[in-house]
Amino acid sequence: MREIKFRALCDGELIYQSATHSFNIGGPHGDECLAWLGFDLIGSKKIDKLEQYTGLKDTNGKEIYDGDVLSVDWLYQANDKPYISDSTGIKFIVNWSQGKFIASGGTSSFDLSEINQATFERFWREDYRSAKPEYFKMVNIKVIGNIHENPELLEDL
Repeated sequence: MREIKFRALCDGELIYQSATHSFNIGGPHGDECLAWLGFDLIGSKKIDKLEQYTGLKDTNGKEIYDGDVLSVDWLYQANDKPYISDSTGIKFIVNWSQGKFIASGGTSSFDLSEINQATFERFWREDYRSAKPEYFKMVNIKVIGNIHENPELLEDL
């Protein structure tokens, strides 16, 4: 079962749910983000966007959300060399689209919705090998930013 949680962009600031902080959507039009510390209301801001956690963590254990930008290396699994000359540090943006999480960049994309953390890690562990050695593997999958705080990452996507 995937953990369900969100982050909210409220007045230009990303607010994450955590063990000590929570938020809920309120206000007369459902467009306010009410931030809480325990049982204390610590602020109310206009909500710009709500983004969901994919249920997956990157190579470094960082949670991956809708709106995050990932860096991925594609390597030949037989020799750990780059699949093509520019196949390291490939950027993908995570989007919620048509009822699922998709990581897309350039001309390629992959579905994040139908996998769990153990399956996801299989792709970036060094010991993973598929049936054919000429296939490539994804490694070093890292969240390098998000569309709100790092819009410059979108320039060459």
